[in-house]
Formats: sequence, C-alpha cells, structure tokens
Amino acid sequence: MSVSYFGSSSIPADNGSFWNSVIWVIPPSAMQAGDLVVMVGQFRANSGITPVIYADGGQSWNSEDVIPPSGYCTMRIFWCIFNGTWASDPSIIAESAGIFSLMMHVFRPTSTAYSWVCDVNQSTGSFSTSDPYPDITISGVSVSAGGTVVFATWGLGMYACPWILQTSGWANAGNSQYRNTSSVDHTNSSAYKIMGSAGSSGDVTNRIDEAEKTFAGTHAIIAFREYADLTIQDATMSTSADNVDAYEGVVIEPADADISSSADEGSLSGGYPSTAAPRATLLGTSGGVYLFSGTNDDGNTFSAYWRSKDLDFSEELGIDATQALKTIDKVKLLYEDVEADTPIYFRVSIDGGNTWVTKSATIGTGDGASKSYEFDFSPIDAVTGYIFTFKIECPSGNQLIKWTGFSVDVIFRGIKFEIE
Repeated sequence: MSVSYFGSSSIPADNGSFWNSVIWVIPPSAMQAGDLVVMVGQFRANSGITPVIYADGGQSWNSEDVIPPSGYCTMRIFWCIFNGTWASDPSIIAESAGIFSLMMHVFRPTSTAYSWVCDVNQSTGSFSTSDPYPDITISGVSVSAGGTVVFATWGLGMYACPWILQTSGWANAGNSQYRNTSSVDHTNSSAYKIMGSAGSSGDVTNRIDEAEKTFAGTHAIIAFREYADLTIQDATMSTSADNVDAYEGVVIEPADADISSSADEGSLSGGYPSTAAPRATLLGTSGGVYLFSGTNDDGNTFSAYWRSKDLDFSEELGIDATQALKTIDKVKLLYEDVEADTPIYFRVSIDGGNTWVTKSATIGTGDGASKSYEFDFSPIDAVTGYIFTFKIECPSGNQLIKWTGFSVDVIFRGIKFEIE
C-alpha cells in the first residue's frame, strides 16, 4: 500500500448555491485515523474577509495564510491529521455573510503507522485574463521525499465555469470543479499529484472551459509528506547527535510489546543436541508486529533500531546453556513488504553490544506481501560465542520497516571445559 487519494466532499455540491457567514462540510464516510484532511474555503470578496475555523470537529487544525484576494476571490487552506473521530462536522466562519464554498479532500497514508507534515510551504499567485478558454498554470514545487502529496487549488471569482485539468500525472481532487451559483457566482478547482520520490512535481495547468469573459482569481500550491509517526515505546534509538528532542520518534506496534525480551513461542525439540546441525529458533513477541523508521533532523538522517536482550538460548534448550559455545549461522527476517527498496542492517554481538558483526540488505517492492529475507553469516562471518545480542536497524530517514519476527540458525558447539 502507498499514499492514495481517499475522497472529497463539499458545500455546496457542484453547481449548487450557498450564502452565509458560516459554512460546514460533511466528511467522507469510512475515514480512518491518520488520514490527511485538506479543506479549502472560498469566499467572494476582494478584501475584509479572513475565514477561520469555527467548529473544529474534534481535530487540531493548521490554518495556512489567507491567499491574497484577487478577482473577488478570497481563499484559505486548512489541514489536519484525522484522529479517528469526528465530534461534529467541521466548519469555518467569515466576518459577514456572502457567497461561501467549502471543499474537503482526504488522502490516506501508507498505513496507520504514518502521520503527515508540511513538506513544502504554501505558495500563492493570481491571474487575470480575457483570453477564451484560458490555461492557468501553477509553478511546480520540489519535494524532499516520496510519499508526498502535492496539492494545487484555483479560485475563480464572479463566474461559475467548468474547468479541465491539462497536465498528465495530476488528478482532480474530487470534481473537476465546484461551482457556487448563489446570486453572483464563483468556482473552485483542485488537483493533486502523489510523488513516489524526491524531486520536482512539475508545473500544473488547469483550463477554464469557457470563452468571452474576463477571468480573474487566485491559486495556491502546497505539499504534505507522510512520515513514520515515531512514538517511542520501550525502544532504543541511536543517534549521531545529542539533540534527541528533534526526533520524530520510533513506532513500535503493539504499543505494549515487550521488545527487550526473547519470545517463548520458538522452541527446540528434543534434548541437548549431539550434533552441530543448525537449529532454527524463532524470536519475537507472539503475535507482535514491529514498525519503525529512522528520521531526519535538518537534513541529517538518524537511524532507529530494535535491540534484543542478551540471549544464551537456555530457554529454548531447557537447560543452563550459559557456558555452551554456540555459532550464529544464518538469520531469516520475517517482514511485511510495505516499502520498496528499504535498507536494513542486521547486527549480532557477543560482547554486550560493544562490537557488532553486521549484514546489510535492501529489501522490499512495496507490494504488501508477507516475505522473508535471509542474512547469511557463514562461513566467513559466522559468529561464535556464549551470549548474543541482536539488533535490527533502519538507517533510512523516510522509509518504514515492518517485521514480525526472525529465526536464527544456531549451531550448538558444546559445553566449555577447562582441564588443568
């Protein structure tokens, strides 16, 4: 799964009419926590109007600056991250009654483990033309990472006109246009582009599909990026800087998972092994799913990691194996493929984490399937010791690792004896 457009709603509906100082909108049904909600309020006025949130619906809203009015068009963008429950239909209010429209557009992140941040600040502009069927172009923006929604909106004062989006790779948010035909008219049209990687969105052009008028209005463009909603829960984070407060955090699900202990779901059959054959031992909390990601702070990428407690595999053997030499031969990571080309490190230590033997890989295609990846430590990097510590690390600042467990091929060498 990846970032996607979910749905839109508006007051009034396209080609309907609405006149008031307060306007509300009914959110699309079946929204879920973590959805990005973008509202565009449009009022027919050249000055003196600053739309603000009136009923917040139980959400925490961000209000962008009012787009400088032009052509009897005053617009303002509001956005929030949906918390899962609408306390009421959200509304905005203006200083006086007039032709008022409110459009809501909803975007869904890759999973509920993600949240949203403004990646590119709002940029605004205006237009005025007497050309028939004029093309109104908004300059593109450069985004910092994939999983970013670039959102563009156009407001036309005085006329209720159809619009036709011209630029491939972009799509309309909801209808091609939202016309308000109350008395003197106005129209809004919005479009979006979902970016799969960092780079330029390119310019976007929208056409007013009507002739023989003088058209004037405003437009804006802004970008929102999903990121792993990093809530630290019994997790250990590594950082190359001291400003840990700048972290957006680490996600671990379920929140009450005991990630610092080995699981009891994996076991070895039989008694103490008499051969050196590797035995697969499954580690990871029963039913647990772990999600985490590194993050960025002013362009510096910090890793995030899961680290086990010190393990000697006594639980799996049912005896005290503290003095038994053991070799880690192979490790198989079980994961859900939520991201493409995600870097990952698997590390093993025999000295309590002072030094590590590391294997790295780039995994995933983003198809959502359950998969496994095998890290082969043998023969050159086979790790032999008594007590082991395991670490799974995500060095990326914008990609998510989702894993459910890992199995370790352990070769039991035998008890150490000292003969004098």
